[in-house]
Amino acid sequence: MTNRELQILGQNLRKVGGLKGTKFVYAIAKNNNLIDSELKVIQDVINSIKDIDKYRNELNKKQKETTIKLRAEKDQMKMNEIQEEANKELERLVEKNKPIVDEVEKLWKQDAKIDLHKVKTSDLPEEITAEQLTGIMEIIED
Repeated sequence: MTNRELQILGQNLRKVGGLKGTKFVYAIAKNNNLIDSELKVIQDVINSIKDIDKYRNELNKKQKETTIKLRAEKDQMKMNEIQEEANKELERLVEKNKPIVDEVEKLWKQDAKIDLHKVKTSDLPEEITAEQLTGIMEIIED
């Protein structure tokens, strides 16, 4: 199972977290903790990228505000200069962070090193649907 598949399993486990059954709920909680722990490094890297996206959004907002002001002044040459500088800044930002994005992609594709807590079919809640069950098959033990 790859880290990406593990992330999807974690999402599916959270979807069934409201179902009842002591052994079932225990398995869900234990696996959520294991998965969160396993994926923490990837999440930390993703959070650093979110900071970059925030900066990029602020830069775009500043660019739009400046463009609006310059349009009012009808100063096309100055507007072109600002546009070029903003584009260069975005390119530098993307290029600077390309290794981070590439590393995240590698991490998602790596095999997860995790020993999931299994739950027996006899401990599954009666109200679980086929769709829910399909999403958590990795933790079901026959």
